[in-house]
Amino acid sequence: MAPYKKPSKKQAGPAAPSGVGKKLGLGFVALVAGGVSIYLFTRSSVGELPASYTAHGTCLSCHDFDGEVSYKSGEESPFKCPKCQADAVYPWFMCDSCHRRYVAALEPDANGTLRVKPYSPCPACGELCGHLLFPPLETVKPVGDAPLPKWP
Repeated sequence: MAPYKKPSKKQAGPAAPSGVGKKLGLGFVALVAGGVSIYLFTRSSVGELPASYTAHGTCLSCHDFDGEVSYKSGEESPFKCPKCQADAVYPWFMCDSCHRRYVAALEPDANGTLRVKPYSPCPACGELCGHLLFPPLETVKPVGDAPLPKWP
């Protein structure tokens, strides 16, 4: 086995970049960073919102409609019932605890229109763990319906 020999300065590794090479490298990095920042600031970060949405709900007036309704962006329930024409279709929620469908509690707004009360517990089990029902994405099927809110 040969004895350890300390490398000479010539064998120590690649030489540090010269002044010109260093400036070219920094210039390239600055050019790429500038191009990326121009791209990020000039492109549109917000896509166009859909003109309409679909909700799965039920009519509290005629109790004869249970299905999908379309509504415009920014519009909130109640939606117009396709059967009785009353503004009484409210979205279904599904309880993550008891797996029942329910319409959240209603409260009048400043104009007297009944709106879904935020953070309403499930009327069947009382748990505050529901989500808006969207049948195509549900992994658990509802086991039934909770009692509906009273309609005037």
